[in-house]
Amino acid sequence: MKDLEGAAAPWKDDGLGFAAIGDTVTSLIKSIDDSKVISIEAGFGHGKTFFRRAWAQQLRASGELVIEIDG
Repeated sequence: MKDLEGAAAPWKDDGLGFAAIGDTVTSLIKSIDDSKVISIEAGFGHGKTFFRRAWAQQLRASGELVIEIDG
C-alpha cells in the first residue's frame, strides 16, 4: 500500500483483504479529473460498510473530497 499519511490506519482491522482493492480503486479515482459518483453494491454481510468507511478515509488522506451518503 502507498505510504500516504493516514492511509494505512483505516485498513488496520481489514480481515477481508479490502486494502488492496482500496489502493486499486483509489488509483483509478485519482486518474479522473471530473466529479465522480460511486455505488458500492453487495449482499448483506459482505463488508460494504467497512469498505466504504475505510476507503473514504483513504481517499481523504490522498486529498480527495469525499461525501458519504448511507441510505
